[in-house]
Amino acid sequence: MANTYTRTRTNYFRITDLELLTEIIGKCKTGNGDEIYISSRKKDGETLYSFSCQSSIDGYYDEEKEESSFDAFTEDLKKVVMKGDSIIIYEIGHEALRYLFGFAFIITSDKIESMDFSHLILEKAAELVGNPKYQIILEY
Repeated sequence: MANTYTRTRTNYFRITDLELLTEIIGKCKTGNGDEIYISSRKKDGETLYSFSCQSSIDGYYDEEKEESSFDAFTEDLKKVVMKGDSIIIYEIGHEALRYLFGFAFIITSDKIESMDFSHLILEKAAELVGNPKYQIILEY
């Protein structure tokens, strides 16, 4: 079995509270124990923020239950993203050449949605070939 390698990052987004964002990111764990980096940049006089890591983001780790909660992490992110903006967390990865994958989580101040890139590819391919039952094999 090959190792799985992932990378995670976000778009740049506007926030309501840098201290709270820093606290949320500080409590979060990654798949390999890597640090999550917060970056900033200026655009049109506003400071925008993003975060990234050299792994997957697991969420908050509960020592007693010995499990992570990604849902609690994304719920907390809703508290810091400015209304009218979104945090898009996207993760890409691979296990050798057998599996290539990508996921995205879109977080606004009141909603969270997720997307699996494989499903989006399949939906678009079915549309383009004109067959809603079209199937593809993406894993080897």
